[in-house]
Amino acid sequence: MSIRRVHSVKDIRDAATRRRAEDEMAVVVEAQAPESLMVKDMKAGKLPDGDGFILLPREKVIRVEEELEDHGSAMVPSAVLEHFIRSASCRVITNFCICREGHECKTYPRDMGCIFLGDAAKDISEELGRQVGVEECLAYAAEARKLGLHQIVGRFHADAHWLDVAPIEKLLTICNCCTCCCGMRANKYLDPKESKRLLSPMPGLEIAVTDDCSGCGVCEEQCGFDGIHMDDGQAVINPEKCKICGACADACPSDAIQITFKKGSYVQETIKSISKRADVTSG
Repeated sequence: MSIRRVHSVKDIRDAATRRRAEDEMAVVVEAQAPESLMVKDMKAGKLPDGDGFILLPREKVIRVEEELEDHGSAMVPSAVLEHFIRSASCRVITNFCICREGHECKTYPRDMGCIFLGDAAKDISEELGRQVGVEECLAYAAEARKLGLHQIVGRFHADAHWLDVAPIEKLLTICNCCTCCCGMRANKYLDPKESKRLLSPMPGLEIAVTDDCSGCGVCEEQCGFDGIHMDDGQAVINPEKCKICGACADACPSDAIQITFKKGSYVQETIKSISKRADVTSG
């Protein structure tokens, strides 16, 4: 099947802008490969085999139940990113975020793009991104966290299409997402099972609302997944939709939302799960 590729930055930005008003998924996907089976599957509420992301929570809101076997620190999300960034044969930072560019984001920097790792990233056009070293890549990821962007790690066929690279098994994506513009909003296009596969919480996390909740509703305003709502003056977590990203806990003025890591080797479990989706090493 013939698939049209979009090569120029202008074409990519124009395509994203044309689609932003009606179809967030198509911002990334349909504009790049309108006739592909991938697009048809997504419109039918399905994901390509092997696709999916794990959302890493905001570090400052995590409470550690016991000393973690892996790192002995609450900084576990950045430990996951550091593993892949250091292990990668190639690291590329894109010059812009295709989602924020398409939605003309007013809240977060449009030039804070994704990080792509692995052999396939070597073929990303210099017009779209630049290859960087380990330390620069780690600093860039840290800056994205500092800005309050959600970091999700995994594999997505649409990225291989708009970047025009292959194979997908050698391309790992680290997205620096905002809930106002980015691809996380694609959850609404998928059935519940596929939605969980597209974006799942980091293993080992638990979230709870304590009796300190004042019923202010700030948490509900901050959630981008419809994962928490007010019920009779109390915040209630929806376990089917909550991704345990930490935005609600970060915003809560009463410190009433607690995110806890249970005892266990969850850093290694997360790394193992992500490694099944893409191999970032050389060869």
